[in-house]
Amino acid sequence: MAPFSIDVAPPDLHALARFFSSQTGESAESIQPRLEWQTRNPSRSPDIPGVIWARLPSGDIGGAMLCIPHRLERRSVRLTALMSSGFYVDPSIRGGGLQIFLTYRAFTARYALYATTANALSERLWRSAGGKPLARTEYEWLYPIAWPPVIEETLVHRAGKGVAALARVAALAGHLRREGFNRASGELTPVDRPEDAVIAATSSDLQPVRDAAFIRWRFFEAPQADAVVYRYRDGAAGGDGFVAVTRSRRGYRHQLRTIALADMWGAIPAAAFPGLLGAIGRRHRASADLIAIRCVPDAYEREAASAGFRRRAFAYPIGWYLDPRGALGRDPVLMPPAATELV
Repeated sequence: MAPFSIDVAPPDLHALARFFSSQTGESAESIQPRLEWQTRNPSRSPDIPGVIWARLPSGDIGGAMLCIPHRLERRSVRLTALMSSGFYVDPSIRGGGLQIFLTYRAFTARYALYATTANALSERLWRSAGGKPLARTEYEWLYPIAWPPVIEETLVHRAGKGVAALARVAALAGHLRREGFNRASGELTPVDRPEDAVIAATSSDLQPVRDAAFIRWRFFEAPQADAVVYRYRDGAAGGDGFVAVTRSRRGYRHQLRTIALADMWGAIPAAAFPGLLGAIGRRHRASADLIAIRCVPDAYEREAASAGFRRRAFAYPIGWYLDPRGALGRDPVLMPPAATELV
């Protein structure tokens, strides 16, 4: 096994993109813009490393974990939590993943730590370190807009890729049904400038610090996220706030065009949630096949279920946290979607 040392000095971004490419199969040219975007995170400070990595004797990267800070607040009390992301280690360095994680864990002396895309291996690391699951990260809520790609994905998921050709034919029956979003209400107006979406924080739940710098970085500048921020008004339901959605593709052949609810702030009570979801679906039904929701409070989950959203369970919680100082509040901790990689 190759010897290595742990480093927190910024590595060359080209080299880091090439390393992640070697681990994921995604091109380095596609990865690098996201790494450059992370360097512009307005929550970053000099004492927080951007990357914790394993340096080989040659100077090459043998393992790496991104360290992404998020400023959070509850009732005007602010804190910074560090999210781990992009945690990969080459098999040639035994123990490299553990050493990277232990270096990251040492930051609990100053910060709460968390992850929102844990795989089976890193889930065991978090659990063994005393981590706890983040609330509502063991499932998501889905609503089909167009049925053919959803039917195709369901059949392939259940029976394997060997039935893909047959699944595509069977999915054609889905054209007989398309959602009309009869419960849609209120008005969605695109927001062109981050400054126009800044309002005083009113929620008693844990929230990101949504100043203009955060909104710009998270939704206007994020590469490959295809995000849109809307002003939402629904006088009948008392709704007057903002919502952000991101657009991506999922599925075994990336055939599912997905709209994810990425953030929601202002005065949008749970009673207004079905109308908002319907308005989002109606606005995007020509360009999306699926709406996805993750990590919303109980009252909003109940309203989503009443509107026809279906719960899809994961094999295990993909969100974990370490917070020995109790900065995030009492367990279970619900991390807002905008401070995660789930959307």
